[in-house]
Amino acid sequence: MIFLPMKTLRSILTSLMAVTLLLAISSPLRAELTSPQSVNGALRILNQVVGHTGRLMAAKDFDRVNGEHGEFSEGAAMLREAIANEPADFKTKVDSALAAAVDASTALGTTAATKDADKTSAAHAVFAGKVKTILEMFPEDLRPKPRTPQK
Repeated sequence: MIFLPMKTLRSILTSLMAVTLLLAISSPLRAELTSPQSVNGALRILNQVVGHTGRLMAAKDFDRVNGEHGEFSEGAAMLREAIANEPADFKTKVDSALAAAVDASTALGTTAATKDADKTSAAHAVFAGKVKTILEMFPEDLRPKPRTPQK
């Protein structure tokens, strides 16, 4: 049996508590989400809109890009509802990122209406980045799986 002086033991326990607290604060989703399936579905919708708008732009179908904003807004509302019972600080963080992504979706639609491929591509990159930020707030097993290229 190993005996440690009380001062050393206290120091070790304090360090362990500090690390535990830091992990708890920095990773609010280490615990299970209350609605993981709903979160997964909402994240999938957000990700699908990014993919679909990208395909529309590649096809130079700029007129349909703005129509995707409604679907994105519905996915954002679904995500807000899915995290309604999560800790307030996490909901605030996600809601802020969602608001930025919805704004980027609006900007993408506005830019697409100009039919300027370069500006629309830049707006899409911003939009995709905002959505990626949201996806990364959730555990990997809830994030949408990448599409496999069709042959």
